[in-house]
Amino acid sequence: KLEEEYEQKIHKIMLLIPNIIDPSVPIGPDDSCNVEVERFGEPKVPDFEIPSFKNIGYWFKPNVILSLQLIKNCILEISDEPIRNFVFVAFSESIRLVSNRRNGEFKMFRMPPKKVAAFSPSVIGEFSKILSRNIEKMGNFYAACSNTSRVTIHRDNATELKSIPDDMFDLVITSPPYGDSRTTVAYGEYSRLSLQWLGLGHLTEKEILGIDRSLMGGKKYRKGFASHLHSPTLQNSLEQISVIDLERAGDVYSFYEDLDASIRAVSEKTKAGGYQFWVVGNRTVKKVLLQTDVIISELASLYHLQHVYTIDRNIPNKVMPSLNSPTNEAGAKVTTMTNEHIVVLRKI
Repeated sequence: KLEEEYEQKIHKIMLLIPNIIDPSVPIGPDDSCNVEVERFGEPKVPDFEIPSFKNIGYWFKPNVILSLQLIKNCILEISDEPIRNFVFVAFSESIRLVSNRRNGEFKMFRMPPKKVAAFSPSVIGEFSKILSRNIEKMGNFYAACSNTSRVTIHRDNATELKSIPDDMFDLVITSPPYGDSRTTVAYGEYSRLSLQWLGLGHLTEKEILGIDRSLMGGKKYRKGFASHLHSPTLQNSLEQISVIDLERAGDVYSFYEDLDASIRAVSEKTKAGGYQFWVVGNRTVKKVLLQTDVIISELASLYHLQHVYTIDRNIPNKVMPSLNSPTNEAGAKVTTMTNEHIVVLRKI
């Protein structure tokens, strides 16, 4: 019912688009691939605010911008905050699919000009499809949960977990990033357009653009580093990478420094005899394989954690491409991760 109601409302508002865009102003992408919001002309419908953030016209075609704003306006009319936020989740996912960015990867790369020119996404169709799927999944989840189920969400720093008492958990299941966000899985870049469209009040434009620097491995070691981490396997890999590129070795060390702090924090929150499951992938840097599963088991031994077993499994769903070119040399491609490892630890 929710989906049908808002789909009908959006379709009615979409009829206003010819009145919003000045037909005398060109709106197609030009050769410079830099379509700016100013090219819309003056809106002819009162109280319709065209959003404005850095490079919005570069990442979205004009009709897409209007359609997204119309959907957002409808969502903002929902008075029930939990339902409104639930619908915004579908909106957030649809933003990436209708943007000019290349899908199938985390980092921000735009389609070539010819593809942008031919790109004509169904904004309402994508949004409605995602919302319908999410409603169905939420129904299934609700049916599977008993009335006694209780969930508490903590917004905390994973390297500290200050909001959680010590010796709290019998079981921990977690999947840390596979490497520093800036060069591995760019969560900040992946979520940037959604954050800009959602306009979350506590985040400034500068903070949104700098998210990757605040995630694990965000600290830079440009002129070397002194390793203090308790992992011979990591030390060996760092030495190999340092010979090739000292700054990249610093990026790797920065990530594992944060991961080590996270292992320590999680150990403090786990009861004696409790189990931890760490799902990780082993990435390659400068052709050096980083055995994160082994490194975690070595780091964990310093925090009263015993390695029980490591389970290998194929990655069922990949967003990253199967091949990439980390050296940016033509034809020099390597395979990306195709499997991951579940490291089982027990607190002693």
